[in-house]
Amino acid sequence: MHAAISWHMVDHVFVPVHVKDEFHWVLAMISLNDKLNDYYKNKAIDSSSAQEENEFFDIVFIDNVPQQTHGTLDCGIYMLAFAEYLSYGQGIPEGNLDASFLRSRYATLLWNYGQQKNDAGAISDNEAPPRHSRINVAFEDNDTIQTD
Repeated sequence: MHAAISWHMVDHVFVPVHVKDEFHWVLAMISLNDKLNDYYKNKAIDSSSAQEENEFFDIVFIDNVPQQTHGTLDCGIYMLAFAEYLSYGQGIPEGNLDASFLRSRYATLLWNYGQQKNDAGAISDNEAPPRHSRINVAFEDNDTIQTD
């Protein structure tokens, strides 16, 4: 999605949420048309007071998502993967995600995008060359990622 799209064209907004006092990240997906907040959490957190504090949206907690290994700090990379899967209309895959693979993949994609912006002399995302449309393909651990 381009950075300069009009809000009336947006169905969902993905928001990274830092859980206070838990050093943990979850993904909030705000469905503007349905007035729903979906929270994708990959670690057990207390969600009982969230609906009470909210006046504008119904909140749905999605619990059956891949869980990070206990004691790791993979919640941020899981949150990014959830946002990617959902933004392209894919469901969250079953089973655990390979955090090391995802870190390498996102680093490669960010580097490539930065190079494209640099080559085009772009300063902002609005000036950047258009990104290629994504083909919805589930990646396996041994897949090679081509960024061109």
